Amino acid sequence: MNSSYDSIVAQYGKYGKKLERAWQLVNTQSIKLHRFSPSGRELWTAVGKEGDQLVYEEQPYCSCRDFHYRVLGEKEETCYHLIGLKMAKQLKAFDIIEFDDEEYPQILAAILKDLSREE
Repeated sequence: MNSSYDSIVAQYGKYGKKLERAWQLVNTQSIKLHRFSPSGRELWTAVGKEGDQLVYEEQPYCSCRDFHYRVLGEKEETCYHLIGLKMAKQLKAFDIIEFDDEEYPQILAAILKDLSREE
């Protein structure tokens, strides 16, 4: 994985300490793709130091405090969860968890309940 890491550092090195934390997410398989069938709906989570975070690369959005206070407050460009998601996708280094579509409301509710306990 050293050549992968060197490539990642070249691409994401500008993020400094966030790069190291994001790499830790990738290295510990802490990026999760929750895939629902038959719809193909997907939810991405990153298990960080404060628990599971919902992450959406396309928006971009993360449910973590850093994103809400620093990124939305225009003090930072991004959070380490989003960087980790991009790296994990690039390296195909994430866990896939399969669910039935009927489970989507319960899974989403469980994630949101966990997030509300952080505050």
